[in-house]
Amino acid sequence: KTILKVHRETKYQNFIGFLNLKTGKPHLYLIPWQNQKEIIKVLKQIKKKYPGKRICLIWDNAAFHKGKEIKKELKTNLKNFYLLNFAPYAPDTNPQEHIWKYSKDQISNTQFDSMKQLIQTFKSIVMGRSYTYQI
Repeated sequence: KTILKVHRETKYQNFIGFLNLKTGKPHLYLIPWQNQKEIIKVLKQIKKKYPGKRICLIWDNAAFHKGKEIKKELKTNLKNFYLLNFAPYAPDTNPQEHIWKYSKDQISNTQFDSMKQLIQTFKSIVMGRSYTYQI
């Protein structure tokens, strides 16, 4: 009888990305989990990158994008954001989804020595070019 012992380890990294449609410049943030608390932290970082600017934030209909905490922050600390949602179930209209697909295609069928190397490569691919997507 042959016994194969395999040690499998699940590792993951969450990202949130934004695309400046005027410049084509992507913004990529590593977050421990996709929830309102983490999204708010990132939105505050985006606000610092564009001081004094009004920001039109167009995003998908993920539940954590529509929660009470985010709505409260948009009315108080993030007043410079104007929020629009993409149509439900229409990821093809979201330029950020095209960036994710492009980046995943670049690393597919590639073996990495470590999770750290995979994350670094993914970040380099996302941030390594400009994207001329329009809505």
